[in-house]
Amino acid sequence: LRTPLSNISTQNQVMLSHARSNQEYQETIASNLEELSRIIKTINDVLYIAKAENSLIHRNDEWILVEDEIGKIVDYFNILGEEHSLTIKTSGQARLFIDKSMFERAVNNLLSNAIRHAYEGSTISVNIVAKAEQVSIAVNNFGDTIPLSVIPHLFDRFYRQDKSRQSSSSVGAGLGLSITQSIVNAYQGIISVKSEQGYTSFIMEYPNAKFK
Repeated sequence: LRTPLSNISTQNQVMLSHARSNQEYQETIASNLEELSRIIKTINDVLYIAKAENSLIHRNDEWILVEDEIGKIVDYFNILGEEHSLTIKTSGQARLFIDKSMFERAVNNLLSNAIRHAYEGSTISVNIVAKAEQVSIAVNNFGDTIPLSVIPHLFDRFYRQDKSRQSSSSVGAGLGLSITQSIVNAYQGIISVKSEQGYTSFIMEYPNAKFK
């Protein structure tokens, strides 16, 4: 929170140093609102993680068709992907007993991350695999390889030291992957990362509940 608060404070001090035009005041207010939005999002994300880790989120678990829910999310992200000539493909099918909004948030975070770090013109794939004991969803992209020394820290809160995966357009606080991990953990699942020769895969593994 220190960075956006410092930006707001500095901008206001500069503006108050002497009289300004209406346009300058409006531009500063608009800039301050952007910084305040970052603060609000960071606070909401931290609260979400805390609630998820302490089972305080009201869960409306239901059976979902994983391929259908991911298909809806991919339709949205295809619009963003087109800006960088990216293609998103999906494969596989499965059923999960899970809160739909939590599942969507986890997949959203992984796809957003994949698009942000994929090479222009490459293909992002989402592979669904159903087994007797678990359902796995892997989000894969081609981009800079993540160093082995960095992988253990990717899910740490506010972690943004991964220079090979940072984007100049990224304005997040480094909480997206932490939120995804907290959601997967809330269902006694596991999330892992593999990155070799430019191919990176984030894999969510959810225990497969018995059909009712």
